Amino acid sequence: RVLFRSLRKQTDSGGIMDHLEGRFSLKTKPILYVISSTDKLLRGVRTDSYDLHFISTYHMTDYQILKELLHVPVDAVYTDMNDTYLMKGILSMGIILYSHNPVDGCKGKEIRKFGTDIFTYGGIRHARAYLHMKRIFDIMLSIPGLIIAAFLFLIFAPLIKMESRGPVIYKQERVGYNGRRFYIYKFRTMYKDADQIKEKLRKRNEMDEQIFKIKNDPRITRTGQFMRVRSLDEFPQFWNVLKGEMSVVGTRPPSVDELLRYKLHHKKRLLCKPGITGIWQVNGRNEITKFEDILKMDMKYIRNCNIFLDLWLVLKTITCIIKKDGR
Repeated sequence: RVLFRSLRKQTDSGGIMDHLEGRFSLKTKPILYVISSTDKLLRGVRTDSYDLHFISTYHMTDYQILKELLHVPVDAVYTDMNDTYLMKGILSMGIILYSHNPVDGCKGKEIRKFGTDIFTYGGIRHARAYLHMKRIFDIMLSIPGLIIAAFLFLIFAPLIKMESRGPVIYKQERVGYNGRRFYIYKFRTMYKDADQIKEKLRKRNEMDEQIFKIKNDPRITRTGQFMRVRSLDEFPQFWNVLKGEMSVVGTRPPSVDELLRYKLHHKKRLLCKPGITGIWQVNGRNEITKFEDILKMDMKYIRNCNIFLDLWLVLKTITCIIKKDGR
């Protein structure tokens, strides 16, 4: 329990992120959606500070707007709409909301932004010192992780190629921080046509529809099964960590087809960088089948993460690997 006490108090309602731009490097702009019936709000937004998108309420219903925001990368929404259903739907996804109108039943803060006084809601505030420490922590672990991955490649590449046709390294599009897309890298543990067979096996899925997993998966090769039990297939992901697309510790990155099955509030689990390991992975992932339970664990980490908790999860992951507690 002590490990879940943050170095600074962090909440998703009280910890309002006033300075969205401060969360990003110079090379990455925050993604801001402007929702309005006119283009007048754009006049108060510096287009060079954001990756800016505009949604006209003349052409889309509230439901259509929320579904679009669920499936695209977005950090914040700026709107002049006085629509409680729409604004609460946005907040349920963990998206920062800048609004000219107060949202009933939600705790916000009045700030000066975009050249006017507006209300801001939502978001997760993490201490900047922690974010810098986490990045250093990721780089320090990714370098030896990639060295181990190179040795594993020399050992397992011939076995993977002999058992089934296809590349040694498997690349798949995943969904990362606030919906950003990237390609994840793993040692290939399945036959080449595994993605096509997946839909035929969906009826056997033992998890909720947002995650696909079955016992004795016929798509997995014998070499792949050996690697999965020992979590050896995960080591190429340290390349994603070094590039900054992932972190060593975080939430599991969903595939694109899994995101399409998400409900609005499920997107909250993308409020941190995805991780190679995390709280769900080290706490009986093989026994937890309800996606809502996974979401609760992920949100517990997101709200309370600190460098000591990250270190503890890494150490517990090593214990799980030694015990062969893989998939």
